[in-house]
Amino acid sequence: KATVSVLYWMGLPDECGLIRDDVEEEGEGEEGEESPVPAPESKYDMLYLVFVVCAASMTASTLGYDVGVMADAMYGMQDEFDLTTWEKGIVVGSLNFLAAVGALIGGSIADAVGRRKTLAVCSALYLIGTAAMALAPTFAVLLAGRVVTGLGVGISFVIGPIYISEITPPSVRGMLASIFDISINAGILVGYIVGFICVEVMGGAESDGGSDTSGGLSWRVMIGVGAVFPLLVAVCLVRLPESPRWLLLKKTAGEESEQKARSILLSILKDEAATDDCIRSIRAEAHGSVGWCEALSPTEGYLRHTMGVAYGLAFWQQITGSEAVLYYAGTFLDNAGMQQRDMKLLGNMLVGTAKLLPEFWVMASIDKRGRRWHLRVSAVSMTVVIGALAVSFALHLPAATVVVLLCAFMATFSAGLGPFSFITASEVIPLSHRAAGMTFVTFINRFVSGAVALSALSVADSIGEGFYFLIYAVVSLVSVRFYMKKVPETKGKSLEQIAAEMRSQENTSILRAML
Repeated sequence: KATVSVLYWMGLPDECGLIRDDVEEEGEGEEGEESPVPAPESKYDMLYLVFVVCAASMTASTLGYDVGVMADAMYGMQDEFDLTTWEKGIVVGSLNFLAAVGALIGGSIADAVGRRKTLAVCSALYLIGTAAMALAPTFAVLLAGRVVTGLGVGISFVIGPIYISEITPPSVRGMLASIFDISINAGILVGYIVGFICVEVMGGAESDGGSDTSGGLSWRVMIGVGAVFPLLVAVCLVRLPESPRWLLLKKTAGEESEQKARSILLSILKDEAATDDCIRSIRAEAHGSVGWCEALSPTEGYLRHTMGVAYGLAFWQQITGSEAVLYYAGTFLDNAGMQQRDMKLLGNMLVGTAKLLPEFWVMASIDKRGRRWHLRVSAVSMTVVIGALAVSFALHLPAATVVVLLCAFMATFSAGLGPFSFITASEVIPLSHRAAGMTFVTFINRFVSGAVALSALSVADSIGEGFYFLIYAVVSLVSVRFYMKKVPETKGKSLEQIAAEMRSQENTSILRAML
């Protein structure tokens, strides 16, 4: 009851189903309004659900921490290894390219050994990669650590949304799923803060106008602190259940698997009838997992549309350059005229805070307004802000203006595209295609992010920040059509109900559905 009271205080209405069971829509009605139908009462174990989702989401905190801390650690790496601009781009961008590779194996691992064990694989890769980077004696070893960490990131971006969507009830799935992106943004902010503290205590790198009195230890401490997140996940793993949908999806699933799945669902739903109904719905959709070929080129037309929407969500989220801004916030601020080291570090923290805070509003409103409303508002407002950034650099406006606009960029991204691209993709893909589909969702997302991050400095240096942000403003404007026309609403619906509704979609190609 205390948990429910806190969530009500955050603004969640009774229709979100914290006390009742599912709230489903009888048609969409007006935008942002609900059309609930009666459902059997079921009191979810919210404390347990929040614990499970937070533990699974901490795998994403490692990527967030890396994004935040690299803004400061890069200066120390540059001094110690004498990095060129291209090598700095490789260090930053390689993580996302390697995450794309990790995504290609993530779905197969998740289907083969289960969702829970795959989370353990992520934690192990994070710990190994972080240790290699923090202790790296050479640039080659540093890159090797990035390779291992990148593989872990790719796998976590596949398994995290899958596991969360499969373990949470429909009426609170949006709220709880937003914790995954909150974890990324919390990691970013923690990375900025740790970087600031290490620089203040140990001294900054010479390339950033400081004096490193730690003998190069400062950036290694920054990287090493990142091991805290996978260690926490490893500790929590003993309390995490297996996904009941995976247990029923297995080709070898028998009475024992069904009993385990039923026990897990009952521990969450706290209702015998709701548990039995859920198992029947899952059984109706569980036809075994498909391979890569079917995920890339489905035989049925409605599946091509469905996979195209999921892949489009992954593509458009990163093509607007949001992650490059986080990695190179200090460089953009420096080019805007903010030369003082402390001011740049504080600017980084403001950007990180602006990216995190909107997530709490989104968390409270998502199961009321829906995914599509947030995605549309986010896409339109981002386009305006990126255009304003282009103007601010072109007219050489004060650095304070650039800080405000960078914060606005991150805030509008977190209002929709950040938290709901992955979860909406995992919701629309049917159970049999989910692991393979999310493999390519993550591959596309991380590959595009890596390409944007790798090219950001060289492109901005070549054409100037004004034209750089103008290009992304135009790209963001193009993306608005996709969010307005192609993305379905999934709030308050079971995964099996969403799959049934997607069958009515038009026969089309994957590429047309993405655009």
